[in-house]
Amino acid sequence: MAVQENAIEKPNSYLNKRALFMSIGMALTFSMVMSFVMTIVNIGFTGGFWIVWLSRWPVGFLTALPLSFFLPRFFARLADKLKL
Repeated sequence: MAVQENAIEKPNSYLNKRALFMSIGMALTFSMVMSFVMTIVNIGFTGGFWIVWLSRWPVGFLTALPLSFFLPRFFARLADKLKL
């Protein structure tokens, strides 16, 4: 087994902050894009598009945020069990 001489272990607090940042960033990005597209599909670019989208996006974000914390771990374990 090869040993990496320059490998630096990062403390748990770094990994937790990184995981938190990535989860929030992914939830924010996906909820914005999905709610934007679904608003276009449902009402089109009408006069009230921006108001409707901005009122619906927080609902998507509050739905996506808890999922972004738990689903990656679930799928990582599933992939390990499936030996992927």
